[in-house]
Amino acid sequence: MIATVILVAKLIILIYAPNFIIPPRDPVAPTTVYVLDYGFHSRLVLPDRGARLIQYGYGDWQHFALQERNLITTLKALFIPTQGTLAREELINSSTIQEIAEAQARITSLTIEVANEKVVKLRNKLQDRFDRNIETKVEGNRTNVQFVKDDQDYTIFYNSNHQVADWLEELGCEVEGVLILPNFQLQENH
Repeated sequence: MIATVILVAKLIILIYAPNFIIPPRDPVAPTTVYVLDYGFHSRLVLPDRGARLIQYGYGDWQHFALQERNLITTLKALFIPTQGTLAREELINSSTIQEIAEAQARITSLTIEVANEKVVKLRNKLQDRFDRNIETKVEGNRTNVQFVKDDQDYTIFYNSNHQVADWLEELGCEVEGVLILPNFQLQENH
């Protein structure tokens, strides 16, 4: 019994432990990107043309894209591989990020400087990934978010936080942590 309690306590500590983002040192032609932490899920915001930004997210198709949020879809999304979705939302400018973060106390935003060349490469890759399944596109019912089915299955072991960490690594960041929940924090280079 005591061993079980200790195991559960360790698991809870691991799940809620911070995940550290270590930005690249001295990026060439630095560009600002943002990580939005929504409490359970995270998203990456990349600059586009002019002041416009694109927010990318990843999740379970039924739960995230179709907004079918009930016990069955939640349990399926957590415990078995399900259809993934890539989300894309255009934001007017960086003040929109502040508005999103201020809308709910649990939403936080992090600002990271990375190399512009890597941002352009990732943004093009994500746009191609989005366009590859454009025939499956659905619009968010209360937002201007667009969703397409994605080739990557969604599970608790590869959720939005794992995806954002992978994208950050493509931008030259290091990410350390368990990643079940976002709990992202910036850490200086070693």
